[in-house]
Amino acid sequence: MLDLSSYDTSTAEMTRSAAETELDLSYPSLVDNYDAILVRDNRTWPDYDGMADDTGRPTKAHPDSEVFAAGSDEKNVSICGQYSGYALEAHEVSHLYGGTHNRHETWGTNEYTVMGNKGDSQCSGGTTSDTRIRCGHYNSCTVDDIRYYMDHWAGYGYF
Repeated sequence: MLDLSSYDTSTAEMTRSAAETELDLSYPSLVDNYDAILVRDNRTWPDYDGMADDTGRPTKAHPDSEVFAAGSDEKNVSICGQYSGYALEAHEVSHLYGGTHNRHETWGTNEYTVMGNKGDSQCSGGTTSDTRIRCGHYNSCTVDDIRYYMDHWAGYGYF
C-alpha cells in the first residue's frame, strides 16, 4: 500500500503525480521492472475520476510525438479513483499505450467504447452524446493506436 499522506492529493493529477513519486522512492524495482502501473485509490476527486498523463504519445495520427508512456522512464503511472464508470481502469491504462479520447466510437444504441468521454470527438467524426455510457469494448481506431505504439516503440529501449 502506498502512503500518500504527506502529499497534496486534492486533484486526480496531483494524486497521480504523488503516486508516481512515492513508487519511485519506495518501490524502485517495481517501477524499473514494469512498463505500466495502475494505482487504485478509494477517493474521488472533483476534477477527474482517473488520470494518466496522455500528452506526447506517438500515435498513427501523430507518430513524431515524444514518448512519455509505458516502457519509458517517466509518466508510466495511471490512477483510478473510486468506482465511477465502466472500464475506467482499461481507459486509464490505455492512455499509457497510446490510447486517446478522440479515437473512440459509439457502440450499440446507448454506449461508447473504452477511450471515449461524453462530448469527445469520435474516430469517424461527430461527438459522443451525454446520454451514452462507456462500455467495455475497444474500437478499431484505438486498437490501431495501441498496436502502432507497440510496433513502433517496443524494442527501441523503452520496453
